[in-house]
Amino acid sequence: MADSFETAWDSVIKGKFRGYTQSNISNRPYRQAEHRVWDISRKVKRERTKRRYARNKSRGVVRPKMRRQLGRGGKRASTTR
Repeated sequence: MADSFETAWDSVIKGKFRGYTQSNISNRPYRQAEHRVWDISRKVKRERTKRRYARNKSRGVVRPKMRRQLGRGGKRASTTR
């Protein structure tokens, strides 16, 4: 028991533990990378939304979102504008 503790204790490099907070300076590239990934994902989502609305607008005609919305006699289309 004591031997395993001693070997583990000796393997810990002195001065390695810097506390529970991360350094702002050394952590900066990681934070930048996270923000970059987040920005790209938001950009993609924004473009998709924009395309979806543009498609609906360019069609101009009122179309039921689902066939069930037509009801009996398909002329009474529920409008979604």
